[in-house]
Amino acid sequence: DPANIVFLWERSALDGKANSNYIGQMVGTPLIVQTGNGSWSVLAGNGYNSAAGKAALLQFNAFTGALSVHAVPDASVDNGLAAPESWIRVASTGISDMAYAGDLRGQVWAFDLSSPTSTGTLLFTARDASNNRQPITTGMLASKDPASGNVWLFFGTGKYLTAADLADTSTQTWYGIIVQPSSSSLVSNLGNGRSSLMQRAIVYESAPQTLSVNGTTTSLQGQRAFTPTPAASDMAGKSGWYIDLVSPGSGAQGERMVLPNQFQGSALIGTSRIPLATDVCNPTGQGWIMALNPFSGTNLSATFFKFNAPQADTVVVTVGSTSVTLPVSGVGSSSVPNAPIFVGNKMLTSYDNATTTSANITGSAGILTRVFWHRLIAP
Repeated sequence: DPANIVFLWERSALDGKANSNYIGQMVGTPLIVQTGNGSWSVLAGNGYNSAAGKAALLQFNAFTGALSVHAVPDASVDNGLAAPESWIRVASTGISDMAYAGDLRGQVWAFDLSSPTSTGTLLFTARDASNNRQPITTGMLASKDPASGNVWLFFGTGKYLTAADLADTSTQTWYGIIVQPSSSSLVSNLGNGRSSLMQRAIVYESAPQTLSVNGTTTSLQGQRAFTPTPAASDMAGKSGWYIDLVSPGSGAQGERMVLPNQFQGSALIGTSRIPLATDVCNPTGQGWIMALNPFSGTNLSATFFKFNAPQADTVVVTVGSTSVTLPVSGVGSSSVPNAPIFVGNKMLTSYDNATTTSANITGSAGILTRVFWHRLIAP
């Protein structure tokens, strides 16, 4: 009641109430959703360093704070769950009946919200090419492919929680996986790991730099391009795609994703960071903001990022024995970017060094359609 705002509840790991031992240091934004029987719930990943030490989805009653725990069937006691994403399978009901989240051991879990005591179902485990687990510490982004009806999750891997993470240069990966398909085999194939996914790659990269010409200083942004979209789809039978965050010329530099993906128009946006510091009190580094075709993991086919002279909006890349011209699908900076905000044809970005930029974009990528709602009010 906006005219009579009252305090509802507060929960903590030491409140002595049921299931409080699962509450850890939570990250990400909680979700307020309508769940079974028209009730309202607050969903959150249990975070890290909980007394239970296990990954779990926390489901609080939105009005009383009563806590139901959806634990995962993993006996590890050094685990924790990142922020969840919910999904409404039947849009007309408004009921969120599924939730998805990743954990520190690289596991992606599905949770059935129709039962307050259901456990997580393992869908996928993120591993690099050497079979090392890749931690997931960011929330998921879910979307339905309008062409196939498949529901996808998009996320990146990597950790930025401890002092040791500053020196971690292991290979992390950007993923798009199908979790509710038109064919059930696509989900069951996820158990085979990255072999069930189509590999994509960063095929071009130029680093950010500063030029001085005739006494005038010009800052050039880094530019990236990805595997081009093939003329005929190569995704048949694949359960998604992956891109190792490895620079074409420099290899793994510790690049990781610790922020959720976004959509801008029909482009999938991912933000990464590369720590370049040993002092935890002065964390600096670099990073990238990248845009992809979400349901193929390939380079955008149309211009998205707009650059000022002398930089062009396209780059020439050699793929196999053929040279192709691709729109730039990633911009790099000499400081770590936060998740951008899009306003019209502007991309507004803040950085860890307390600076901000306003960059030109085309506003969207692909074909736009009109979406509208007609609200019916009973007399």
